[in-house]
Amino acid sequence: MESTVEGAHRTGPEATDETEATPAERIVGSAAALSIAASMIHASVIVPHFREYFLFGVFFVVSAVFQLVWGMVVWNRRNDRTLLIVGAVANLAIVALWVATRTVGLPIGPEPGEVEPAGLHDLLATADEIAIAIACALAMAPGVRWKGALTIPFWVFAIASGILAFPGPHSA
Repeated sequence: MESTVEGAHRTGPEATDETEATPAERIVGSAAALSIAASMIHASVIVPHFREYFLFGVFFVVSAVFQLVWGMVVWNRRNDRTLLIVGAVANLAIVALWVATRTVGLPIGPEPGEVEPAGLHDLLATADEIAIAIACALAMAPGVRWKGALTIPFWVFAIASGILAFPGPHSA
């Protein structure tokens, strides 16, 4: 049996194709946009990371593909709790890895233990990932009536970070 978030659409005779999205569904839509923006940022640095170390390149390919696919799937299945949990956990895992690379470095690669500097683009991707986790948690939280209020700021940030993914050299 599929688990759904609070306020899921009704089915049956009272359901119509023009049912208004619930606040939970709207915020999940913004999480999908944030995920696609983070995917764009990760995709933009695949080649330099492959040049640095093969496994770094693989990580960015997997991250970009996961975030793109998750964003597209969750857009169409906004009431699937399992999908929301997977998205939140995966993005927080990426955030944790980013924090490690900026504080203690990774134990693998051409320069093990080297701490990477934080740049604008990786900060944007990390902020996208944190916002995805927040949006997923809010969508699943029962009784949180104000969650829909974050939809517009999340969309604005998704669009801005997606646009900023393109110009100039950067790290992620």
